[in-house]
Amino acid sequence: MGSKQSQGFVNEKIGVLFIGGTRYSKPLSAMHRKKFKHLSSIAHNHVIAFSQDGCPLRFHEYANFYLLPPVPIATLRYLLFFAGSFFIGLGLCLRGMTNVIVAQSPYEGLAAIMIKYGAKLLGRKVVVVIEIHGDWEESPFLYRRVYLSKVYRFMLQKVADSVLKKSDIIRVISDFTKKKVEKVVSNKPIFVFPTYTDIELFLEEEGHVYASSGEKLVLFAGTLVFLKGVHILIQAMKLVIQRIPDAKLLIVGQGGYKGQLEKLVIELGLEGRVEFVHHVPQAALREYMRSCQVLVLPSLSEGLGRVLVEAMACGKPTIGTNVGGIPSLIHDGVNGFLIPPNDPEALAEKLIYLLSNKDEAVRMGAKGREFVAKAFSTERYVEGYASVLDASVRLLELKPGVGKV
Repeated sequence: MGSKQSQGFVNEKIGVLFIGGTRYSKPLSAMHRKKFKHLSSIAHNHVIAFSQDGCPLRFHEYANFYLLPPVPIATLRYLLFFAGSFFIGLGLCLRGMTNVIVAQSPYEGLAAIMIKYGAKLLGRKVVVVIEIHGDWEESPFLYRRVYLSKVYRFMLQKVADSVLKKSDIIRVISDFTKKKVEKVVSNKPIFVFPTYTDIELFLEEEGHVYASSGEKLVLFAGTLVFLKGVHILIQAMKLVIQRIPDAKLLIVGQGGYKGQLEKLVIELGLEGRVEFVHHVPQAALREYMRSCQVLVLPSLSEGLGRVLVEAMACGKPTIGTNVGGIPSLIHDGVNGFLIPPNDPEALAEKLIYLLSNKDEAVRMGAKGREFVAKAFSTERYVEGYASVLDASVRLLELKPGVGKV
């Protein structure tokens, strides 16, 4: 897997530290277990993140996990993250257990840069890889209400620009995110490959159906935050149900915006037509996708849209907003539809069309499945990281085996 050059160092396995705001469980979810099992074939991995159950945890499951408690007060949570990441990460570097630090965003990357310069002062060389999963400039303002937004925006921009310029390698998930990075830095190696999903699970043929035979089900799956635009989808469903009374919306996910969405459902009189389901494992999500007739991602900003890939793998047509990296997945009129953001009328029109034209929905779903099967695989994901580590080794000027634990 990967190039011959990659295989040379992969067999020796250098140490990699992932830092970010993801919340992990013990034991790992099936998806995370598969992800780190695959990554363990090319590196000895360490992870600093948050725990799902609220308690600090340290354990090994295909990687060494150092999980911090997700303190509910945001300011304290960020301080804990930066302090914990710095001291744990610096310790791993000084013990020779990691040579490469991968940060999930430019903001988490600040901790990686702190570790890099701390290690440098103590005679250790570290490569920092910054990952870009979305629009880091606008998305912080679409998650929650931000006070003193102009000041906050100025500070975030300075931090992000500085981190990107001080990084060594950048990994992005779409051409959209690559173009945004290139506006800030043009002299860094940039690698493009999507986030991990257990794509083979969604492509499995057993039990596969292209369209539900019963209720006309619309599906949303994702984190319930303002940025995802679920309120637009609910408004659109009000219009859909006027034309298709047996249509139903299923919202799978959790997040701080859920209460407001439930209130909107009541205000629009959609009780019984909109159902909320707590976050579910990917195997259960696959079954929801197989049962729906269309999946909608009405985001206001989106780096790529992993859930679109999963729905296409299940043979479902998709509707997404024409923002960020979504147009690289949805080919308008071929495997789904692109709509403007913040436009419930346009969304309702496309939903009514797909719910009323089963044959066309099946055709689009088949096209999406064909596209995903060719473009996405676990092997390509691992090869992407192998290329990143190959470039890291060259920057480190390591001899084979350095960083091995």
